[in-house]
Amino acid sequence: MNGRPLSPVGKVVVCIIFTLVGIGALVGAYFLSDQTRTFLKVAAHTQGEVLDLIREPMTNKSGSRRESSTVYFPEIGFTTASGIRVEFKGSSGSSSPSYYRGQKVDILYDPAAPNNARINSWFELWGPSIIVGIFGIIFLLIGILPALFLAAILFFASRNSNARPPPPPPGR
Repeated sequence: MNGRPLSPVGKVVVCIIFTLVGIGALVGAYFLSDQTRTFLKVAAHTQGEVLDLIREPMTNKSGSRRESSTVYFPEIGFTTASGIRVEFKGSSGSSSPSYYRGQKVDILYDPAAPNNARINSWFELWGPSIIVGIFGIIFLLIGILPALFLAAILFFASRNSNARPPPPPPGR
């Protein structure tokens, strides 16, 4: 930026952009949670085993790798009720391993598409929709609160301008 403050129109545009991004994120969170609910309706339950921990370097905002930071994702193997062997990578990783090789984990999978499997944990199932929803709420509030504040100022300013001046004191 050039260091100048935004014009009133620019401020409105920024508020509208934040509001739209917030609404979009909330819609995305709804669809993610609906997808999880649909998955849970058809999912079969089984026991799986952590086969390995997949190490992936974490990247910063510019896309360059930071060698000192690594994320660990569990690689899980399980056998379906129909005898099909499936291996998949867990969808959530962490900077310190949350699982260890050989660990038994509860698995949910779609019997019609066994590769569509998830670890049966609260964060694995609901974490993405909750995170996207929180970002949506934050962006929506950043977009809407300034507009509500301005509307309140204008409302009270208009009420004060419509008020009658007090009558002059008696005898003068």
